[in-house]
Amino acid sequence: MEPDKKYVRDYLHKNVIVAEPDFTVKKVEIMVMKYQHIGFPVVKDGKLVGFISILDILFKDPKATIDKFMRKNVIVATPDMELYRAAKIMWRNSVYTLPVIEEDNKFVGLITNEDIIRAQIERSSDDKVLKIKKMLEDIHNCKIDIITRDVVVKNLIPTQTSIDKDELQGRIYEIKKKLNEPIIVLSANNKEYIVDGHHRVLAAVKLGIDKIPAYVLTSKTPVKFGYEETANKLNMKSILDIKVEDDEKILG
Repeated sequence: MEPDKKYVRDYLHKNVIVAEPDFTVKKVEIMVMKYQHIGFPVVKDGKLVGFISILDILFKDPKATIDKFMRKNVIVATPDMELYRAAKIMWRNSVYTLPVIEEDNKFVGLITNEDIIRAQIERSSDDKVLKIKKMLEDIHNCKIDIITRDVVVKNLIPTQTSIDKDELQGRIYEIKKKLNEPIIVLSANNKEYIVDGHHRVLAAVKLGIDKIPAYVLTSKTPVKFGYEETANKLNMKSILDIKVEDDEKILG
């Protein structure tokens, strides 16, 4: 597995809430309150024609239509643009969102700064899993395959006994924001052991999530890995055996 180039098309949001030129100022104000967004692409007949934000309609006549106030010169991205280029455009123009268009201004979605962050997290995950793969191959003289798929949380076996409460809260936040990197799992003897990502697994449990993305490592030949022995020695049979440690101390 080698890190690939990342493109806007792989990270853009396709199900996007949009406004239309004949929407009133009042209607957009209601949309801002309802969806907690500060702005919306303005689309007509499937084509991007502008962008409207709460600042554009501030103190404007509630009955007026937004075509009078929307920004028509909109900075955009295209699906085949490399993600690093989209990031540079955002940074240079101090914007957090880029509408994505195809030929003839056809609107296809949005790319956000959070998507850029997620892509960078995934790249660091690629590096980490490749290092673990090499380590296992060197120690056990075997060949490891890596596949990316969702794993069932309740079936995972921990290889450590406890996690930190504060870090757990951080992972819960990341999962809610969809900024979490995939966990790393070792599949051996019909069982799946957590190699990296205990906090993310327990965060998924707290959020009621049944499956999470993972890099799954599997040996092409039968091997007795140390992770299996560690789980047995610690008597760790399920994620419910993980303890959450709280370092907070109360004086007095």
